[in-house]
Amino acid sequence: MDCVARKLGISKRTLYEIFESKDDMLISAMEHLKKTHAKKLEEIFRRNDSDMMKALTESLTYHGSMMKNINVSFFLDMEERYPEMRDKYEKQEQMMATMEKVLAKGVEQGVFLPGINYQLYLQMLTVQMESLKRMESSLPSGMSIVDALQAITIGFLRSIASEKGRKILDESPVGSL
Repeated sequence: MDCVARKLGISKRTLYEIFESKDDMLISAMEHLKKTHAKKLEEIFRRNDSDMMKALTESLTYHGSMMKNINVSFFLDMEERYPEMRDKYEKQEQMMATMEKVLAKGVEQGVFLPGINYQLYLQMLTVQMESLKRMESSLPSGMSIVDALQAITIGFLRSIASEKGRKILDESPVGSL
């Protein structure tokens, strides 16, 4: 709370007048980020409804820009100190169901290959993303966690993309990774 108050240029007492506790402040911040993130992703997918590959690459770019502002120790601290919050905000089942719908729509649009066990692919992607939180110190020199996130996601998209999808991916700003 001292650090937050100092960064905001207010007293710790004022901060406690706004938030009852550190947990209350963290919950408020997480709620705000969750709403902001969901609104942005909804807008990206609505704007790119006819092209799921483009929607995914644009959401990847957005996600990377968000991740640049988050220190990886935040995720480790959340896991260690607030595991119940992580469960509340990550909603793995909901994310998987949404991604399955996006990928199914992409198959219909001809940008993703049919006949792939997308549940398995998504589970493997999730495991890779989880492992990134613990790998920052062992990444190749000069590679950030955001670079690794984008490389893994682009590799995933390339592995499921049809020829049409690969062309869209290659023309996107993230496709050259």
